[in-house]
Amino acid sequence: MSMLQAIWAVVAAFLPFFIPGIFFIRIHSSSELFPQGARILLWSMAINTIVLMLGLLLGVSVVYTFAGIAGIGCVASLFFRKQIYSYMNMARVLAVVLGVLVLSSSFIIPFLFIQDGLPTGDVQKTIIWAQDSIYTSHLPDYSKSFALLNRDPVDFYTPGLHSISAFVMQISALPLLTISLFSIVSAISVAWIAGALTQEIFPKKKYMLLPLLSILLLLTQFRFLRYLREPGYHFQNSFGEFFLFGMILLALSFLVRRKWMDVVLFFICAMALFFTHQFSAFIGAFAFLFGAIALAMIHSKDIKNGIRSHWHVSAGAIIGIIAAIFIAVTFGLIKKIPSIFTLHPHLANLLPNITDYPSTMGTIWFFAGLFGLVLLVAQTVIKRRMHPLQIIFCVMTLAIFALSQGPNIGIDIPPIRALFYIAVPFSILGAYFFWSIAGSKKSLFVITALIVLIATVSSTQKAFGSISHSVRTNSTLTSDQQYVISRLAEDKSDLGILIDDYNKRSASWFVLSSHPMFTRISSDLQTQMNEAGQSTVRNNLYINQLDYEKIFALGSMPEIGNLFIKHSIGYVTGIAGSSQFAFSHNPILQTASIADNATIFKIKNSGAMCDSNSLCNFLLRPTTLANDIGDDEDTFEHLEASIRTPELSDPKAIKHTTYRETVSPYIPLEFNVDDYVQKIWPNDSSLQFVIRFTAPVSGLSLITTSGEKIQLDNAAQDIVTLTHEQVQIDDRGFITLTIDNPMHKTIGIDLIALGL
Repeated sequence: MSMLQAIWAVVAAFLPFFIPGIFFIRIHSSSELFPQGARILLWSMAINTIVLMLGLLLGVSVVYTFAGIAGIGCVASLFFRKQIYSYMNMARVLAVVLGVLVLSSSFIIPFLFIQDGLPTGDVQKTIIWAQDSIYTSHLPDYSKSFALLNRDPVDFYTPGLHSISAFVMQISALPLLTISLFSIVSAISVAWIAGALTQEIFPKKKYMLLPLLSILLLLTQFRFLRYLREPGYHFQNSFGEFFLFGMILLALSFLVRRKWMDVVLFFICAMALFFTHQFSAFIGAFAFLFGAIALAMIHSKDIKNGIRSHWHVSAGAIIGIIAAIFIAVTFGLIKKIPSIFTLHPHLANLLPNITDYPSTMGTIWFFAGLFGLVLLVAQTVIKRRMHPLQIIFCVMTLAIFALSQGPNIGIDIPPIRALFYIAVPFSILGAYFFWSIAGSKKSLFVITALIVLIATVSSTQKAFGSISHSVRTNSTLTSDQQYVISRLAEDKSDLGILIDDYNKRSASWFVLSSHPMFTRISSDLQTQMNEAGQSTVRNNLYINQLDYEKIFALGSMPEIGNLFIKHSIGYVTGIAGSSQFAFSHNPILQTASIADNATIFKIKNSGAMCDSNSLCNFLLRPTTLANDIGDDEDTFEHLEASIRTPELSDPKAIKHTTYRETVSPYIPLEFNVDDYVQKIWPNDSSLQFVIRFTAPVSGLSLITTSGEKIQLDNAAQDIVTLTHEQVQIDDRGFITLTIDNPMHKTIGIDLIALGL
């Protein structure tokens, strides 16, 4: 990497945030650095997102499109050159650029030192769709996601984000570095908008100090720091928040100044938000709905007069809503509505306790924001003076906050993800709270300053203290993985890669090898199972996922070759301490590469084919819960089936047979019905239980959930048919069957299974 390449990689990440905005935004005084600087960022990103996407829709390369945008911006600026190119305006614009650059550098430098400039998080999907646009000069073909990732195409309909990501990657000689820096700059831009919002809501405060305090609180907020510590973590979220809170800034500003260019920018940002991150768009729609209700209650007469006198604005809003509905129908997004608003939310099990919010978000930071909200409302009520912007902002904050309990109010969205959106408004309200306390007495100023210092240092230390050059986040791309990815890319076949990614996101980087990549998701499968009824596509994805889980469940058995053939899988990863041991003893697999804790196995032959009535066929059915005992995770409850006795040996192997031994008098076997097959097991159905030992053992019996004892044969394998009454599902969603070993004999268990 040359110095010139490195410099250009950094410049490429900043370009879309400042061009073309710097060509037509004027900053008349130093007090406008935050609000006008925010408009530079918003104009640039909104125009680039929409126009680059439209260019790809017409088959034009993103580089040519951006060159056209920049050229038009330069020409347009000549008509206002006296104002735009004046010394004072240029100096203030430069101050904005340097401000964003300095704040970004504060996080870029540790990222380069700790993670070698390699991306982290879940940016992989954005990279592959951006690469698709780079190669074809068209919008990504999202229908590929079914075969490429076993995902519903609707999950990836963010062409605006992928278009602008394609641009920064294409113009950089170091695209992986640039996409990471691009993510950092987006988060810093959110912070800049937070400062502008603070200044808009509290215009009578010191115009610099209070916005800077809100930026400080946001950039040291533990959850928000993940955008900066791990560039790529929830990649699309930071861009969604950028447009969302930018729109809130423009809306509140318009209520005071009536700048019609802000209306234009608002609608362009709304379009960009819709094509960048639909979840943020939903959060925004919810917040603006309640903000509009608050506005209507405060200014009902003015609104009626405004609609009459500015009918064209109302007409534009109606046209925008109709266009959004048309786009939602075209992309199939409208189909999500019945599953979002429901009395039976499938994400209810993910609801956090409200009492856990302080520890989740940071105790001092959370209560500062909460007290700031209470203080602002109290001052409005006690003084009986209406502060429209502050009231509307508080209502919108409460609306966003309420979504963190979405499933409780019939809105089926990820509640924790919704909770993280309060980082911006609570940082602003927390800054106001600290400012109010510090300004009342000099002694309180010192105490408040110490509290802020302790809180910011503590959260930053908590975020960065756990990682170093030798201890990365589990989602970081590494140089070893890059080498393996390049090796896999040499295989030009279309065979897929199945990865073991349970709690270890690092293996997901193998998607960059140009092979289809399917992921084991273990107990998270419950979400996919509950979504299976939403469409035929999602049902098929769920059934496929059960097959992928089965490959890991039966890791050392050659019969899994049938599933490799069924899904055109050529490689599978085993993780040390998880699935690696079982795969290493499977005769149809051979080691291809090793990257960090992941071993990549290549399928060398298909293994034995299953007869329709064979045990193999029973084990490979999606409706069967099974575990080939003999690896490091046999006791994990997230598996289809687990062995729960504490007296269990380490995994052992005899040739290709893996197993574990125990002398426990009682050996509980748990089958995870709730997470895997709850929706496809008929009620009142009889089940078949299978257990295979390494050698016959006499005197064993099976204790059912009803307490009944069934004598097991003195054989290496036993198959027992159980009635519905004998296998009741407990409150946790498990069926527990217990092996009774009264003589404390040494038992080697090779396989357990329970199915229809």
